[in-house]
Amino acid sequence: MLFTILSIWLIDKIGRKMLLIIGSSVMAICLIGTGFLFGMNEINGALVLVFLLVYVAAFAISFGTVAYVIISEVFPTYIRGLAASVATFFLYVGQFLVAQFFPVLISSVGSSATFYVFAFFSILSLIFTIFVVPETKGKSLEEIENANKKVAN
Repeated sequence: MLFTILSIWLIDKIGRKMLLIIGSSVMAICLIGTGFLFGMNEINGALVLVFLLVYVAAFAISFGTVAYVIISEVFPTYIRGLAASVATFFLYVGQFLVAQFFPVLISSVGSSATFYVFAFFSILSLIFTIFVVPETKGKSLEEIENANKKVAN
């Protein structure tokens, strides 16, 4: 909860894109570390706990809050309501799929591989954020819409 509140404070100070970059980077590192620890013969439970708590904090400060702000800003005015609803629906579908398939992956490929799979997706989200997600900090909705029109042309 503290990192969600921190995210709300930081979102206009360092920007949405930077929070997503920092969050996905830290999440990937934590997931790789957790996967590595689960692959060892003797698991260090305290270190696994640290990695998971840092992961949760990184998610809360980035994708847990910033995704909703980005969704509300990037779509043109004439379709914003519908597009934001559809995007939020798919965000919830993704969250549902993670919750449903996490235990399946754990039992089928093991803990270590499961965390590496999720680390791979965190790295993909980092790449997507760097190359696709626009920075909307300090811009009006009209400025964002005009910038998106320029990119589309």
